[in-house]
Amino acid sequence: VRIEDAQARLEPLIGLLARDYLDNRANAARTMERLAAEALVADAEGFIPFIEQRRARVLAYAEGRRAMRARLGPRGLAGVPALFIGK
Repeated sequence: VRIEDAQARLEPLIGLLARDYLDNRANAARTMERLAAEALVADAEGFIPFIEQRRARVLAYAEGRRAMRARLGPRGLAGVPALFIGK
């Protein structure tokens, strides 16, 4: 749970770095450097082709997770009625 919480705090930064790269405000080398050093992406070099291939989906995925966490609140899935989580 702590790892997922830490990852959630890094996702906005990953989205910003991906957006800067896709908008040509940062080059691949600088983006890789920041992904590794600031966003703690283990394979920053491999993430660049992922950004290029997935483009806006990289941004939408992180934003969707953030919005879902905000909507669910601190109880997470425990606060969702069983009807909506397949139980």
